[in-house]
Amino acid sequence: MTDEQLIDQFLSTCPLRVRAPEELLARVYQQAQAAAASSLPWTIVGKVSALLVAFAITAIAGAGGWLWLRQLTQPEGPRNEGVLSGYVNLGGGYWAPAWSPDGKWIAATHFRQFLVPGEKAIRVFDAATGARRAEFKTRGDEVGLSPQWLPDSSGLAFVPQVEPYNKIVVARLADRSRRSIIHPRHRSGEAISVSEPSISPDGRLLAYTGGGGNIFVVGHDGGNRRRIWPGKGKAGGVLAWSADSRTLWYVSRDKWWDGSWGPPDLRLAKVDIRTLAEVTVPTPFLQPREAQGLVLSPDRDRVAWVTLGLKRDALYVAALAPGAQARELLSTSGSTGHIGLPEHRWSPDGTCLAVGVGRLHSHEAYDARASAAGLYVVRFPSGEARWLVRGIVESYSWSPDSRCLVAEVWDDQGPTCRVAEVSTGKSWTISGPYKGEQPAWAPDSKRLVFVPLLPVLGKADTYDTELWTVRVDGTDLRRLAKAE
Repeated sequence: MTDEQLIDQFLSTCPLRVRAPEELLARVYQQAQAAAASSLPWTIVGKVSALLVAFAITAIAGAGGWLWLRQLTQPEGPRNEGVLSGYVNLGGGYWAPAWSPDGKWIAATHFRQFLVPGEKAIRVFDAATGARRAEFKTRGDEVGLSPQWLPDSSGLAFVPQVEPYNKIVVARLADRSRRSIIHPRHRSGEAISVSEPSISPDGRLLAYTGGGGNIFVVGHDGGNRRRIWPGKGKAGGVLAWSADSRTLWYVSRDKWWDGSWGPPDLRLAKVDIRTLAEVTVPTPFLQPREAQGLVLSPDRDRVAWVTLGLKRDALYVAALAPGAQARELLSTSGSTGHIGLPEHRWSPDGTCLAVGVGRLHSHEAYDARASAAGLYVVRFPSGEARWLVRGIVESYSWSPDSRCLVAEVWDDQGPTCRVAEVSTGKSWTISGPYKGEQPAWAPDSKRLVFVPLLPVLGKADTYDTELWTVRVDGTDLRRLAKAE
C-alpha cells in the first residue's frame, strides 16, 4: 500500500475534531521533513518515521483535540500545574456558552465531571433571569459539545461527542423535542463520523462533512440529503453560505499527499443548492501547496489565507476578481510566533481582519519580550495592522457590531477574558477577579457570557465552572447558573 493510500485510509476513519486540523498536520509534515533532512537521508525509513509522528499527533487530536490545542499555546515558565496542565482538576459545571440570535436565551454544555465519559446535557437558560428553559441530555466521551443556535432561536444543533460521532441532533425549545439526523453507514457497514454542521441563514439546511471529506447538505428535519462534493477519500470543508441560502461555498483538497510532504492542494468552489451546479472559483494568486485556512469575507468578494513555512508564516488577502493579486498583510518568523493560532476571522462588516499569532508547541522557546504572540487586526483598505491584544490567545470572537473583540488570554496564572476596542486599541478585563474562559457575545454587543473558574474549597487546584454575564465595560457581573 502506498503512502497516499495509508494516509487516506487513516484519515477517513479518524474522527478529527480539532479546529483547522489540516493546518496542524501540514506543520507536522514540514517539521518532520526538516528533521529528516538534517539527521538522515530521506528514505522510506524517514517517511515511515514522519508518518508515525503525524498519526500519533492526529490520534491525540481525535481523542481530545481542543485540550491538545490548549497545550500547544500554554506559556512557558512558572505555572500553577493544577490550572495549566489541561484542566485535569476541574470539577463540575458548564462549557461552551452560546447566546441565541434573539438575545433571550443562553445555551451551554453541562457536565458533572470534566473529561470523564458519561452523561452530559445542553441546558438553556433565560438570559435575563437565569431560569432554566430546557435541558437536552446526551452522552459524551469529553466536553466537546458545542451547541449552535438555529437562526430563528427556536432550537439548537449539535454533534454528540461519543463514538462513532455519526449523528447531528436538532433540539427544539417549544416542545423540548429532539431529532437525530444519522449519517448513513459505509457500504462496508462501518459508521461514518460527521463534522459540526454549518447552518444556512434561513435555518432550513445543514451542511457538513463526513466519510473521507465528502460534503453533504441535509434538511433540518433529516430529509433530502444530498452529496455536494465527493471526497473520494481526500478532504473537503464547508466555508460559508450565501445570505439567501441558495449557494454554498466550500474548499476541496484534490489530494492529501504528495512526494514533497507539503500541504494538500486547494480548490475554492461554490454550488447552487437547488440545481447542484458547481462553479470553480479562479484563484490564480494562490500557491495551493502552501495556502491554508481560506476564509471568505462577509460579502464573498475577498478571500484571506495563511502560508506556513519552516522559517516564515504570512497572512494574505486577495479579491475574487479577474487579474487580482495577493497582498501580504502580516508575517512572522518561527522564533516570534506562528500565524493562524488562533485562526483568522473577518469582522461582521468586512472592514477588518483579525488573526492570532501563537506557538505550535508548548515546548517552543518563548521570550515574552521578543515574542509577537497575540491578536492582530488589519484594517481595510489601508492594510494597517495593529497589535491589539498581547499574550497567548486561546480563542477570540468579534462583537456583532464589529467595534470590539473579546479574547481568552493566557498567562502564568491562567486564563482571563479581555475585550479590546478596535478603533482605539484599548483593552480591559471583563472576568473580574476570576480566571475566565469561553466568552461569547450577546447579539446587541452590550453584554457577554463567560465561564469563570471558581476554586473548590478543601480541594487544592480544583475548580468548578459556572455561567456569568457581564457588561462589555466589565461592570454588572451576574451569576446565571451555579456549578452542580
